[in-house]
Amino acid sequence: FVVEGEMIHHLTIRLGFQNRDLQASIHQSDTKKIMHISEAISGDSSISYALVFSKIFEEAARIKISKSVSLFRSILVEIERIAIHIGDLGGLSEDIGYYPLYGVCVTDRGAALGLMENWTGNRFGKGAIRPGGVRVNRRISVKDAMLAFESLKKTFVKNIEPQIERALVDSTIKERLQGCGPITKDEIKKNGFVGQTARCAGELIDLRIADENYPNWKSLPIEEAQVNYSGDAWARFYLRYNEIKQSLDW
Repeated sequence: FVVEGEMIHHLTIRLGFQNRDLQASIHQSDTKKIMHISEAISGDSSISYALVFSKIFEEAARIKISKSVSLFRSILVEIERIAIHIGDLGGLSEDIGYYPLYGVCVTDRGAALGLMENWTGNRFGKGAIRPGGVRVNRRISVKDAMLAFESLKKTFVKNIEPQIERALVDSTIKERLQGCGPITKDEIKKNGFVGQTARCAGELIDLRIADENYPNWKSLPIEEAQVNYSGDAWARFYLRYNEIKQSLDW
């Protein structure tokens, strides 16, 4: 990385990847091991991958699950989303040298992981979702479970949200994020982007709106706040903040 003043003369980016050959491992494994492999595809998304693989099994074997199990799975997905969003907000802050928010996110992301461990017995929810059901921590009471959730909400409102709000009105933060790495609506349609990638560019694509496992789910007011969903790094920052609040409210 060679720079003189504000002029970059040379920049070489090298990304290192390790081929774990997970696809071959899945094909060669029995059904009991496949779930463990699926959870390892992306370590901080163990719940999401386990849920997808479980649904594949359940559909193939015609396994029906109860509404309470389906609902609890959705709640676990949202807890996982909150943990990832907090971590990503910290990462975005670190990338632009804004350390007050970075420091808070690094430490207080543990509140979401702590809730996951309280409810499932594992900080990343590994082993919590399996074909036909869910595993819950039976050593805690309903009251304990509710207190653990309130602890996460309190941590977000007291520690994380004030720092995010402070960052949102900081002109330096806006200068570094707005207009950086934009994705257009045309690119969304051309490449078939969905989820967060689409939403940050102002396209309200959210499967949870029509999902029966997300009763009374309310979509973000993306159309009304279009200026903040322009597909750039600012939009990705803004979206994560609002999705945390959305998930906690639900």
